[in-house]
Amino acid sequence: MRVVDVGPGGLSDFLRGGREKAAEENIIKLFSRGLDDHYIMLRNLVLPETNEKLGLVLVGPTGVWHIELLHLASLSQNGPVWMYWDYEKQGIQVVPFNTLATQARSRLAELRAFLSPDGIPAYQVVMVPMANIPRDFIVPGVEQMLYVEDIADFVRTRIKAAGEASVNVGRAVDLLTGKVPRKVYAQPLAVRQPGWLQRHHPWLGNLTGLQLLLVGALAAVNLCLLLSLGALLLLNF
Repeated sequence: MRVVDVGPGGLSDFLRGGREKAAEENIIKLFSRGLDDHYIMLRNLVLPETNEKLGLVLVGPTGVWHIELLHLASLSQNGPVWMYWDYEKQGIQVVPFNTLATQARSRLAELRAFLSPDGIPAYQVVMVPMANIPRDFIVPGVEQMLYVEDIADFVRTRIKAAGEASVNVGRAVDLLTGKVPRKVYAQPLAVRQPGWLQRHHPWLGNLTGLQLLLVGALAAVNLCLLLSLGALLLLNF
């Protein structure tokens, strides 16, 4: 498996320290053990025309896999509540399952929308990059959870067998990195509906709006004439 750094990590990656980087490197190494050079791992990927960094994205002949890493240290369970150690806040925090699931689903949806015009399938796995994570730690609402101990089996049974080997890996990588433009679905021209003045109104004698205005104007003129005539007759009596 080849690893391609799409862009520099930036200040945020520098500030996060070595823990997350080491965990990421270990995940890349575990994936690479079962994949040859037909697979490319993109690191620090930001989709063209977006500001959302996807992080690790594996591209292979059977599709594209987004690997959503949850850097949750020292996971522990207090009854039904999962807790983790937050290095930034230097304290124990409740695992924000809703936020994690929403973020993962949003990134997967963005990736699929980007690749779908070219017919490239996209998948996602969500994982905590630490060994011995309890199997009952699951983020509800995500496509698939993956544990470090299962990576080898996952590579063999899912990534290599996700579908037909029909994806042009080089083309997919060029699309994701912005080297070639992606296909855009042609948007059908909207049929312009006639306005109220031009539209026929069946419940009003199938007259157009303009004709109804003219009829209304004539009726108003006739009414004014009748009122004037009535006033004159009253004055003469």
